[in-house]
Amino acid sequence: MRKIALFATLVAALTVAPAASAQDIVIGAGLVMSGPFASYGSDAKMGVDLGIEQVNAHGGVLGRKLRADYADSSGDRAKAVAIYQKYAASPNVAAALLISSAEFVAVNPVSKAAGLPFISIGSVIPFTDFSPCAFRVNLILSNAMGSVLNTLKGKGVQRVAIIYDQVNNQTVAEADIVKDSLKKYGMELAGAESYTTGEQNFTLQLARIQQSKPDLLWVSSTTDEAALIISQARSLGMTTGIIGGAGMNDPRIGSLAGPAAKGVMTFALFNVDDSRPAVTQFVKDFRAKNNDKMPPAYSALGYDSVMLIADAIKRAGSTDRAAVCKAMASTTDFEGVDGTFSYTGPGDNQKQTPQILVYGDHGFAPSK
Repeated sequence: MRKIALFATLVAALTVAPAASAQDIVIGAGLVMSGPFASYGSDAKMGVDLGIEQVNAHGGVLGRKLRADYADSSGDRAKAVAIYQKYAASPNVAAALLISSAEFVAVNPVSKAAGLPFISIGSVIPFTDFSPCAFRVNLILSNAMGSVLNTLKGKGVQRVAIIYDQVNNQTVAEADIVKDSLKKYGMELAGAESYTTGEQNFTLQLARIQQSKPDLLWVSSTTDEAALIISQARSLGMTTGIIGGAGMNDPRIGSLAGPAAKGVMTFALFNVDDSRPAVTQFVKDFRAKNNDKMPPAYSALGYDSVMLIADAIKRAGSTDRAAVCKAMASTTDFEGVDGTFSYTGPGDNQKQTPQILVYGDHGFAPSK
């Protein structure tokens, strides 16, 4: 019996995950894990976890393992700054991750002095005053509008109405860009309605929009409100097409809005049907790790963020933050699952190709 007990103890010891080593290279992941925007953070986390797992399975970086240190920013700017400063004070942290545009704008000036490189996974607003160590990976709306609107115009869309959250910096910026771009590309603004985060009833705004008879409704919103807007628009008998930007890159919109979500459009960098080996392998690995779930857009962005950081550390030859910033800023033709990444200094990926996605039986997929 004693031998059996000893054997059981040994097996248990071997199967327990090893404790994190002080030699690990740490990525500080200050993601939105609670509150109304939590779905973006949880999606990104799945991609970050898979990226770290893949890097470590291939020997890590500079002979060391990667590890994520997660913290919940709740989408709060002050909290995001405090989390970033905590990471900057830790010598083992080589880089940090954030999600939203509001957090990015708050952390960017702080990072000028702290010097810890960071990537914003979700920020899409126009921005130019990047700190030397600030980077973004998402599709920047102002860069995407020409391609998106020209595609829609080619499908007969001429008059576009907008409904947007007036207290969310990202959705306000998106609505402003849409309005300006409609003029630029010879299209018409049929009407604009606003609401405040947390509202539940949008029937008055939608009724006014319905009276303007638009060809398309642009929903500049995040998941919870977007799902309600879509459901209520269809309940009012609106048959017009519906589209939205980065806030609509969440497959939960489909599960929340139900049948009303069918045909709703968004646009992103990630395409689950992309035949490139990097994408097909990512989709396969993600589904194997997540109960056959198809990877959402923010999971792909989280994955690419880890891979970009690992590549920058490898090329820098160390975790020295200034060296990592410099390496990241000189990234050229790095193949990610969201396309090719090239940076000519801090800021945005210089190679971005938007793809219009349509919600169907298997989530968001490329428009045919």
